[in-house]
Amino acid sequence: MRSNGCKQANTPESGRPLGRRRGIARGDQTSALAAEEPGDRWVAADSSNYSWADRGVNDINWIVVHTTVGSYSGAISWFQNPDANVSAHYVIRNSDGHTTKMVDESNVAWHASGFNSSAIGIEHEWTESQGYISDTMYQQSAALIDYLADTYDIPRNYYTSMSAPCNASGGIIEHRHAPTNSYCSSSNATACPGPDWSGSRLMDFVGDGGGGGDGKFEMDQTVYTTANLNAREQPGTDSTIVATMPEGSAGRIMNGPESADGYTWWGLHFEADNIWGWCAEPWLEV
Repeated sequence: MRSNGCKQANTPESGRPLGRRRGIARGDQTSALAAEEPGDRWVAADSSNYSWADRGVNDINWIVVHTTVGSYSGAISWFQNPDANVSAHYVIRNSDGHTTKMVDESNVAWHASGFNSSAIGIEHEWTESQGYISDTMYQQSAALIDYLADTYDIPRNYYTSMSAPCNASGGIIEHRHAPTNSYCSSSNATACPGPDWSGSRLMDFVGDGGGGGDGKFEMDQTVYTTANLNAREQPGTDSTIVATMPEGSAGRIMNGPESADGYTWWGLHFEADNIWGWCAEPWLEV
């Protein structure tokens, strides 16, 4: 994360911004041209449950996704309780996607321990008794993420590893994987988001974010890397890197598509180097 001075990787599948909209310079910050915020109402969290910060575009790099383990109204009431010592910027209802904003993004909500200062937190209603997460809520969350990504220049990449913030310039991460220190050596001791949460399903609806769907290529088609790109043994950001292919490398589609870690993956044969590997779709083109 930029705010903690961690080394950032240059290989795109491990964190290069994807589909980011450039903004208009405004002093030492940036103001992106974004769609209208997709929230339904404002209900302020108690001021004792978050920190005033005056953050701008250069300070916000991450979106942390949570589930509530309780009702929508219960979460809102809890964040209004001065004894809660916890909050999130947004809460979304499962049944219909109704969204309540509770902390302004310029301020630091308390939702992910030491990771809060560079993040925006989104709570999604989930209870054990309901046992599912609706596509309506995923769609509303995706619309909100698209808005935040455009407004704060956040990459639309979904991570499932606590090491990601030390190797990436920003993105979307689950609470359980948000690191508790600047070395990314420990994560929050939590099972949040809950067992019914699907990051890949969320990314099906996130614009320009990769992941989900049938992909855009065909078998035996030749594609080219648009940046230095990791080729991996299997689909997924935790799979072993076979090679890092230079920008412009030509590969033939031999397998796929497969969805993993918020991306659509293709099995490629880079014939010039006789390298076989899986690569993430956002950095491939015909």
